[in-house]
Amino acid sequence: PIQYDNTPALVLIAQDITAQKRHCERLIQAEKLAAIGRFTSALAHELNNPLTVVVGFAEILLSNLKLDEQDRADLQMVASEANRARQMVHEVLSLCREQGLQKQLVDLNQLIITTLEEHYSDLQTHHVRVATDLDSRLPPVTADDGQLKRVLGSLLQHIGKRSSASPAGCTLTIRTTFKEVDLPSISRPIAEIAVIADEPTPSEEEVHRIFEPRYTTKEADRGLGLALAHHIIRQHEGQLYALSPPHGGLQFVIELPCSQPPANTSTER
Repeated sequence: PIQYDNTPALVLIAQDITAQKRHCERLIQAEKLAAIGRFTSALAHELNNPLTVVVGFAEILLSNLKLDEQDRADLQMVASEANRARQMVHEVLSLCREQGLQKQLVDLNQLIITTLEEHYSDLQTHHVRVATDLDSRLPPVTADDGQLKRVLGSLLQHIGKRSSASPAGCTLTIRTTFKEVDLPSISRPIAEIAVIADEPTPSEEEVHRIFEPRYTTKEADRGLGLALAHHIIRQHEGQLYALSPPHGGLQFVIELPCSQPPANTSTER
């Protein structure tokens, strides 16, 4: 028996396993998306060929026949919808394939600024107010800057659509941070990008399923944008996940591995 000051005592050892639990949940979600990908890849290949035939013949008819106004409009609708379906097939195939990445050293803070400038008009249209909190110590990451811009663009578009459902719009904050994540047996240096919208607040189910292909709610038709974003970050050996902060709203977190230590400077706001 254990004694403390001549009194029988107990020793309690507690360990916070929150990080490990979240890591396991993300691995399960990744496996789920991989299983969906294997099924949809086979289906997409089967759909692509007949859609190509439909589009081809519709274009031939539009160019060679003297059609009245109504018939031409109907045929243009056929071609347009077939092209839209074919684009969806291409998105599915992109989700299932391992895309070649053109990696280089990327300044994440500058990439965020550039992406925000490119989406400025769309964010304004959806009444999204933007603030940034970028850590000047953040080291560059080895990544495909074009694909990372695509990821950020998908997150911004999603938040813009959600903001449209709120009369007051929303405030979007993008924050970068350098940190070390403790995983089983290793400590991993990470560059983190947090994309935070203060409203509206998603349901627990929505947060859990937000990266599933074609999952939709009344607020936004997601299509494959978020699923592709999740896939791209996985290709970079990183993590992309969503959560609902205690104060409400929606937060996306991107974690990318760093190969260099942070600069020894203060954080700029």
